[in-house]
Amino acid sequence: MKRRGAHRRTAVRGRGHAAGGQAGHAPAVLAGAEFVTLLKRGQLADPQNAELRAGRPVRARPLTGQAASVLQRLERLLVQASVGSGVQVSARPLVRLGPHDLWRPHLGLFPVRAVSTIHASGATTEAAAARLIVLLSRGEARPERLAGYAAAGAGEVWSVSLCEGWTVRYRSPWAGRYQSRTLWYPGEAVPISGLPTVSVEAMQPP
Repeated sequence: MKRRGAHRRTAVRGRGHAAGGQAGHAPAVLAGAEFVTLLKRGQLADPQNAELRAGRPVRARPLTGQAASVLQRLERLLVQASVGSGVQVSARPLVRLGPHDLWRPHLGLFPVRAVSTIHASGATTEAAAARLIVLLSRGEARPERLAGYAAAGAGEVWSVSLCEGWTVRYRSPWAGRYQSRTLWYPGEAVPISGLPTVSVEAMQPP
């Protein structure tokens, strides 16, 4: 016998899979505002990794083990390098790419004035406001993901290879793709566009 008033969360499946749940619990395709409402109400499992792709809630795969260590080290380096530059690092921010897409890159570098909003429950920021988006692992840096960030106006994206240790720097978004692609090897200082005093060494492979 079903209990009345039982509270049910929308389960968020693995990366690339739509949220499960009873028919009628949520629209088949969610708008960004509807997704944020579910987040604020606590109706999405694993809210820190929940994101919206093409109108469907999915779960961004958390990094573990050595990959998580690389991410933490890169976050520390970006924090140290950006002191006094008017920007701040945010881990797993909720970035708005369009009306049905709210993605969670591994790291983002945003103007300080936007960070307090990003950290609020379910709050988002526009991709075009990001000074830098950082993606770790080949799965996150697939061509369609990069095209999404380019189309949304994210000015610079780093794809960090956890196996080889190099960093690919994508810049100059135009017509849904990045026009500039530069490869940086471990130990080389990677600059950040628009922040002439800020650079971070490319990661050594774990």
